[in-house]
Amino acid sequence: MLRPLSSDDLPLLTRLYGDPDRMRHIDRVMTDAQIRQLLAERLQPWCWGDSHWCSQVILHQGEPAGIIGWRQLPMSEATVELGFMLLPGFEGLGLVQRSLAAIRLSHWQPLGIERAVALCAEANLACQRSLKRAGFRCLERFADSLKLEGQWCASLMFSQDLAATPCPGSVALCGS
Repeated sequence: MLRPLSSDDLPLLTRLYGDPDRMRHIDRVMTDAQIRQLLAERLQPWCWGDSHWCSQVILHQGEPAGIIGWRQLPMSEATVELGFMLLPGFEGLGLVQRSLAAIRLSHWQPLGIERAVALCAEANLACQRSLKRAGFRCLERFADSLKLEGQWCASLMFSQDLAATPCPGSVALCGS
């Protein structure tokens, strides 16, 4: 279901970060050079405390379906920021929810991570649905906080208290 990002994943990242439809709620479409640089940054070994993202490839029936990643937030020792993107055709399959349950068990619980947060554009309804299904709740709306395609738009901050929230669909797996 998940595997570490590898240098062989350049085509996957190109399909994600080079796709205007995928990027319309995130940022500008990236050039090939920017995507190669992003891959190089994400391939660095990751340890708790590093500022760069730890990235995993989401697999569906053995096929790369997207990426999911996290990084420690500088203002909190026990909080991670979460991000994810899925290729077209893989939305609505529960992949984000299952990936989060696996990451909590294998990565976050051993590190004592207490909280995860995610930011998304208010117009990104698919991201909001995925986060809510995974047990996140919307904490705050930030007006005119995100510039996309030259326009200021609102963003939402979602949060999940990991110690108090069982993994959706995987309660026994998480020991909650």
